[in-house]
Amino acid sequence: MNKIYTLILVLLLSVSCSSTSKKKKDLTESEKKAALHYSHGTEKLVSKNYTMALNHLLQAVKMNPEDPKIQNNLGMAYYFKGKLGKAINHLRKAVELDPENFDALNNLASIYFKQGRFALAKDQYKKVLEKLHYPHQYRTHYNMALISLREGSEAKARKHLGFSITENKDYCPSYFLLGKLEFGVKNYNRAYENFHNAGLGTCYKEPAPYFWKGKTLVNQNRYFKAEQLFRELMKKYPNSVYARKAAVELRNLKSKEILAKKIKEQNFRYNNVKKPLQSKQEKEAVESPSF
Repeated sequence: MNKIYTLILVLLLSVSCSSTSKKKKDLTESEKKAALHYSHGTEKLVSKNYTMALNHLLQAVKMNPEDPKIQNNLGMAYYFKGKLGKAINHLRKAVELDPENFDALNNLASIYFKQGRFALAKDQYKKVLEKLHYPHQYRTHYNMALISLREGSEAKARKHLGFSITENKDYCPSYFLLGKLEFGVKNYNRAYENFHNAGLGTCYKEPAPYFWKGKTLVNQNRYFKAEQLFRELMKKYPNSVYARKAAVELRNLKSKEILAKKIKEQNFRYNNVKKPLQSKQEKEAVESPSF
């Protein structure tokens, strides 16, 4: 079961998108320059140009080191460059400057999670859950579900996933993880329903829910519909990992069909072959126990 969960671990890392609560006219020249670098750096961070993001955000933090949002995004730039120690330092600074910087709290927890420091991650997420006005608690509950699974508590994980979906009915990662949990306990009807929901909304372009819907159908012996889904997946996402997995599933289905056909033919021949009549002596010999 742990292998199933490992495949779907997602770090939900947040970028702060607004630079300062001050009005533009109240900013110093240094703060204005910092805001400009911050804006460019954030744009590069979102577009995954992490080197340019780091360059701009380093300029921004020199000019305005007391801005928690700059500290958060600089921490994320370091994270994506693989410098986890520096990332943690800047995220801690962001939280120190603003204890309600939810992005920094979540990011810090997610990095601890990645490092396997689950107790620290859990403490950070709990701090976020205490802030009832935080608009993205569905992400926090999802991450808490991942920690619960690591701790071996599927019941707590399901509870957090339920809260996540209540907070945001379109949050597909929670549906997907619920689908994997139901699949793991062979509750295929509910697994299929969750995988279906995981493929809606913002995740409608994701191939994973398609594949797992097909896998669920195979386990329900609904081979024809499963085959249709796998072929549709391969057509829509030909270059994805799941397209290759779907091809393997199709070959397995073909093998099952051939095996089923052979068994059917053998049974037909056996049931229709003319058996010779047995004499009374032969019957007694067959029916007598052997000592």
